[in-house]
Amino acid sequence: MEIRPLEWKDFAGLTEVYLDLYQEVETNPSLGISLMPSPPSLADEAVWFARLYAAVLERNAVVSVAVEDGRVVGSCTVERRDRHAETHDIGTLGLLVARGRRGAGVGSKLLVDALARCRGLFEVVVLTVRADNLPARRIYERVGFQSFGALPHGFRRGGVWSEMVWMWADLTQPGGHAAERKTA
Repeated sequence: MEIRPLEWKDFAGLTEVYLDLYQEVETNPSLGISLMPSPPSLADEAVWFARLYAAVLERNAVVSVAVEDGRVVGSCTVERRDRHAETHDIGTLGLLVARGRRGAGVGSKLLVDALARCRGLFEVVVLTVRADNLPARRIYERVGFQSFGALPHGFRRGGVWSEMVWMWADLTQPGGHAAERKTA
């Protein structure tokens, strides 16, 4: 498996992995990623990807992509929270791993790569995760994230609420990401 920065050619692969989540959630309602009410159109995805790619070029985002046998199987995105002087050093993290590839170390490798490339762009990285998504929470903790709060009704799917946990990592401190920690 290759972990590398986002390339323009990744549009089709990332779109395929993302759109597959809409089918997966029908049989796995506890899937831990937030989705829109209905799958976006290909045109919507093209606009999203072009904006993300521009943010990478403008140094307002870092995206690591996992490729296996020429196929995209995951991504880790850290985007600048906003452009205000007081908060522009904060990045928001999102992690996406294809069905069938979760639990195989893809997410951990993506996190380590993305966070290492965030040095110099972001000082703090934040994320949200469902409280019951224990495998994801363990991965985040292993690479240096700490919980700092929870929202009891932070995520709703099919009329059922789940608790959402906020986590953060300080990239200015040693041990602030897995590149400086021992991982299992």
